[in-house]
Amino acid sequence: MLLYRGTEQAYNRGMKNDAMHEEITVRIRSNERFFGPGIAQLMETVDRCGSLRQATLEMDLSYSKAWRIVRNAEENLGFKLFETNKGGYDRGGAVLTEEGRRFLDSYRRYQKAVEAFAEEAFLDYFG
Repeated sequence: MLLYRGTEQAYNRGMKNDAMHEEITVRIRSNERFFGPGIAQLMETVDRCGSLRQATLEMDLSYSKAWRIVRNAEENLGFKLFETNKGGYDRGGAVLTEEGRRFLDSYRRYQKAVEAFAEEAFLDYFG
């Protein structure tokens, strides 16, 4: 996002759309993106329903893609996000690990802080 201080009046005079707003996507990366809103939503859905399979169905996400995303995040983070129980129909399940829950909570708090800052900055520059 590029913001140019000192040009607020120029933007305000020419602004035709009162509904203009900022949009920020918070992602965490090392050499590659490995954590963002998609995996955060996946973790929250698994936490709510207790199953990675059920979460993928609710999110319209393929099970194999979900596992690729999870494994990539776990490799970059250095810890497991889920504890899983294999068992077939109605016996398997998944729960967040303590490390996974802490990381997800930290990500959501950081995301809210970044979004609040971005909204305030947007209003300062364009409001």
